[in-house]
Amino acid sequence: GKTAPAKSKSTYYRVRSGDSLWSISQRFNTDMEKLRRLNNLSAKSVLQPNQRLLVAATGPQEVYYQVREGDSLWSIASRYKVPVSQIKAWNSLSSKGIIRPGQRLKILVDTTG
Repeated sequence: GKTAPAKSKSTYYRVRSGDSLWSISQRFNTDMEKLRRLNNLSAKSVLQPNQRLLVAATGPQEVYYQVREGDSLWSIASRYKVPVSQIKAWNSLSSKGIIRPGQRLKILVDTTG
């Protein structure tokens, strides 16, 4: 069945050969966009067998985002649906919020919605 164990904080799934984000999202009754956000995957990300995916979590989940060329705090904030001010606070950024490619940003993703 699809019932998750009660009081489980997070549910992980080990990717098998032939799995796709779509098939995993169907199995866990969630959507692909949420799986991407939880696991910091882009639309072009390829799943690898034995990769550990976070498929369900209760409450905010800490993820790390690696800044890429052309990213802005605004684009990252909209991707994760969090305010720019929160990203600055979580990462102790200055009021200017200068970020550089290669920098890792901590982001708390609300997994309930």
